[in-house]
Amino acid sequence: MTNLPERPPRTTRPRPAPSAGIDPVDHTLSPVKPREDTAPSAPSLREADKTPHKDAAGGMAKGAPPRRRDVTVQFGTRLSEEIANLIDEIHFREGLTKRQIVEDAVRQTWGSGR
Repeated sequence: MTNLPERPPRTTRPRPAPSAGIDPVDHTLSPVKPREDTAPSAPSLREADKTPHKDAAGGMAKGAPPRRRDVTVQFGTRLSEEIANLIDEIHFREGLTKRQIVEDAVRQTWGSGR
């Protein structure tokens, strides 16, 4: 064993953080200036939905409905073992994804237009 201390003694006191005296609730951030050398930002999704649609010939479509996006939502639920096994069986037998199986079952039971 040596007689050396495990750690050298501290020669300076630690400095407090620049925000040590500021209450985080009362603190407001200063606005950040955008860099001028960056590319212009793309339109937001809401702005993109408001843009007029073009028909196949390249002209503006009259009365065209707004574009619909395939939006999915997370669906997590617990199933009984019987239903989980049935879904697995259909998945392997028919080659459908579990999502397709559930969506088809809901459409057949309650219809797609409700």
